[in-house]
Amino acid sequence: MIVGFNENVLHSGKMYHIQTEDAEPKIVTHIFHGGNIVATVSVSYSDIIGSEHAEKVVKEIMVEQQKTMLQNLKNGMFDKAKEVVIEKKEDDGDKSLDEVILDFLAASLEHEDE
Repeated sequence: MIVGFNENVLHSGKMYHIQTEDAEPKIVTHIFHGGNIVATVSVSYSDIIGSEHAEKVVKEIMVEQQKTMLQNLKNGMFDKAKEVVIEKKEDDGDKSLDEVILDFLAASLEHEDE
């Protein structure tokens, strides 16, 4: 298990906390505001457990996931969200985390229109 990442970010005059952790066998990133979860992304790495370079790969995914969530926050992706929960599944194939998030948000907007 790898130690996670935490950082506080000021966005649109509000303080957010981004936390990424290794919750074996998945990597979980939360964005908090005022103690409440604004968004969550969960990515499974069960397919590489036990492989020779698993720890290195998990750390790289954690770093990238933390950066992606920070960028998405700065781009305003979560400004109007009550809470966004995204879980990247193995059947998402080669989709990037950004693509999974955009698919989720598009599906959420479709449900609002119904």
